[in-house]
Amino acid sequence: MNNRNTYRSNSGAATLVRAGWFKLTCAMLIAGIAMQVQAAAAAKTQNERFRYKTYTEAEIQTALQRPLTLEDCLGIALCKNLTLKVVEKDLARAEATHSGSFGAYLPLLTLEGVKTNLTAEEPDTLNNFSEVLFRNQANVVARAQLYIPTGATLIATKDVFREVQTPFGEDLTKDEEREFSLTLSQPLLRGFWPAVANSRAISTGNSRNVQENALLNQKWLLTYQVKRAFYNVLVNRELLKVNEATVASDSALVAASNALVIAKLASRRDVLSAQIRYDEDRAALINSYNDYQSVLDILKDLMGIPLTTELNLAESSLEFKQPVLHADQLVAGAMQYNPQLQSLGYLVREAKLQRTVARNAVLPRLDIYGAYSTVKASDLIEQKENSRTGVLQAGVNFSYNFLHREAGAQAENTELIVRQQEERLLNAQRQIEMSIRDIARSLLNSDQEAGAIRRSIEAAEQKLDFARTMFNLGRASNLDVIDAQEFLLRAKTLYLRKLVSFRISQALLETLTGEAAAQ
Repeated sequence: MNNRNTYRSNSGAATLVRAGWFKLTCAMLIAGIAMQVQAAAAAKTQNERFRYKTYTEAEIQTALQRPLTLEDCLGIALCKNLTLKVVEKDLARAEATHSGSFGAYLPLLTLEGVKTNLTAEEPDTLNNFSEVLFRNQANVVARAQLYIPTGATLIATKDVFREVQTPFGEDLTKDEEREFSLTLSQPLLRGFWPAVANSRAISTGNSRNVQENALLNQKWLLTYQVKRAFYNVLVNRELLKVNEATVASDSALVAASNALVIAKLASRRDVLSAQIRYDEDRAALINSYNDYQSVLDILKDLMGIPLTTELNLAESSLEFKQPVLHADQLVAGAMQYNPQLQSLGYLVREAKLQRTVARNAVLPRLDIYGAYSTVKASDLIEQKENSRTGVLQAGVNFSYNFLHREAGAQAENTELIVRQQEERLLNAQRQIEMSIRDIARSLLNSDQEAGAIRRSIEAAEQKLDFARTMFNLGRASNLDVIDAQEFLLRAKTLYLRKLVSFRISQALLETLTGEAAAQ
């Protein structure tokens, strides 16, 4: 009777211990889930700020049948760009690794079976051996091991089947034993604290967040590259038109010079000057055509389509639109949303985590453990229970390797790594802030620069008209016309290049701030 009461009291104490650890485990798991939900919400906000649409294959085929707009080029590139696909696979791998890290919290189940036959032989008076005992012993043991987020390990062992048989002889028996044991080991120093106990899951989560921001950063970078290539195609197309018009004007000037020579109003020198300018501008036209094809190939490559694809861009009016910019607001937005800075921030978190783990490894090991077991023995022949035993144990393990210099060095290295990552983050923040302020200043002054260039174009056009009039009257040489044409060509080229620089600066600004800008 006393044994049964002791068994019940031990069972009750074990139940209370299991309940306490279960509550603590649930609380820590809920906290971990909350951190993951918070990180997912931040990532969702980041992705919502990227408002460019990714085209489907059907939309791509439809778009390629018409002149492409900037939105078409971006949508196709976001779907088919090869570099982006590589980064997407990196994120998929990081997500798989992070998901797999939670497997450490799932129970590890094992099943082991053993069968043993024992034969005993003894000699008789004639020294002939004969079998006097044959024992058949079989057992199947199930074992479950569970890792708890506090760093504890819970091991449960149960005999599914354990039987001993002696089928013949004087001691005929058929006994059965069933044992159940539950062991809990909890570190209090080394291996303790939530960050250390769950460092694997936290670390893979940081890696996943780094890759997610790397993917978003690659999308912004690809957007910038596509816009830059798109605007370069447009400006080279316009330059091609300008050069074609210049060559046509040169051809007309050659014809007019020849006519004036026949009319005795110009010399052979005027014809040669016009012919030289015609040949130079024709060579520039050929070079301009080659440049146009090159930037088209660059755009095709970024879009991930075959370079042999015939690509036509829709007509687009390139003009200056004075933006309303506040540098301080742009810098504040970049500090919060720039995906490159977000990635560096997670690398700082990872460095701090590894520092915590390394510092923890220097501590002594102090573990407490508790074990509870029950054993029931039965006689299957007599069909009765022979005994029932319950044992509750508790203990402490302590060890300290005070000569473990390697762990101390690792802790020092992780401290240096934390400082390095923090300094990299600060440096990136400063560089991005400098770039944003420089671009903002340039964009705010772009309208005035464009106005000055437009006025120079108007003056060049007036000068060219006057030179042509005077040349046609025979009161000026064609050198005045050639000089006016050259000045007009330079002014138009400068305007177009300034315009594309303006657009590219806008695209770079949105890449740095992580915010789609109005174009």
